[in-house]
Amino acid sequence: MAKINLDYIGVFDYSDSFIKTKTKSLILGSGSPRRRELLSYICDDFTIIKPEIDEDLILKKALEKFKDEAFITKASKATAEIALEKAKKIYSIDSSKTIITADTTVIHNEEILGKPKNEKDALDTLNSLMGDTHYVSTAVCIFNDLDDYEAFYVTSKVEFQDKSLLMDNFLKRYIESKEPMDKAGSYGIQNLGSLMIKNIYGDYYNIVGLPIAELYKRLGDDYEDID
Repeated sequence: MAKINLDYIGVFDYSDSFIKTKTKSLILGSGSPRRRELLSYICDDFTIIKPEIDEDLILKKALEKFKDEAFITKASKATAEIALEKAKKIYSIDSSKTIITADTTVIHNEEILGKPKNEKDALDTLNSLMGDTHYVSTAVCIFNDLDDYEAFYVTSKVEFQDKSLLMDNFLKRYIESKEPMDKAGSYGIQNLGSLMIKNIYGDYYNIVGLPIAELYKRLGDDYEDID
């Protein structure tokens, strides 16, 4: 078995600032049902606001800003920029609560894999991942105001099953299920997508879309109400 390079895997601070105060209420800046479920593990009551921002423009500017960094670092920091801009947008709507935003990117061979354009695009992407490894970075921003926030990102590495007739047949069924069509990298690690996974290095929930253990460590139990 080839040795897996574990460079770039772990938790990385993006902002120099750190959260100083905590409100008693949270806003989740995401429409993702997966993030909503994960946040419910540490907070029983929160508001959801889905921010409308130009992610493509922010990504383009951030990639230029960090152009001298290694690609995985550059892409991860760009993801953190998107999470931060989401928080700022929500803050302009409601500044009374602590805002939690997140953004996830899938990186393979120095390419950022977005959501598939169509079924052929999804199939081509998944075939390219077979028998190979890729990175998944999720950036999180905890935001009170422009002077009181922190942003970090968590990176995991995923190894897919080797290409085979079994996997070829599975990919056809997976595409037909429509499950990959709204997901970065054309797959979700939960549900059917788990059948393609050979190994995971790092935080599983980061790959799902929210590194909840790291977020809990930073937020503490102020929002928890366990009977």
